[in-house]
Amino acid sequence: MKIDQTIANITQSLISAAFREDLAERGDITADAIAVPNHFINARIIAKKSGVMCGVETMKMVFDH
Repeated sequence: MKIDQTIANITQSLISAAFREDLAERGDITADAIAVPNHFINARIIAKKSGVMCGVETMKMVFDH
């Protein structure tokens, strides 16, 4: 399901605000401690049972930020 552009714009604004708040002036100390510069990481989401997954488009927006 695609979200409309207005919701996408609002969501992107909220994601940006959350990143600004989280990173502030010090940056992300956890990522700095464990991340290797210029390396990409792949991840999988594995469900133990069948179900409905909501927020996939929003999650993609967060990871693309």
